[in-house]
Amino acid sequence: MIAMKPLSIFALVDEESKFPQSTDATLMTKLNNNHGKNRNYLKPKSDINTLFGINHFAGVVFYDTRGERRYLW
Repeated sequence: MIAMKPLSIFALVDEESKFPQSTDATLMTKLNNNHGKNRNYLKPKSDINTLFGINHFAGVVFYDTRGERRYLW
């Protein structure tokens, strides 16, 4: 999900970074559309939230489409 092509999280971030009209919301929409059904992907609780989570082997880590990362212990 993170690095496997063609629609990995990294690939989607890379794709969005190439378009000047891209926003945090457009990235979040693509992430939710492509990974929303994956049990290791945690969708945001609302459409205005920019946090999404990934359930890694060591626990859940939340990422922010604005470039921030938050750890939950």
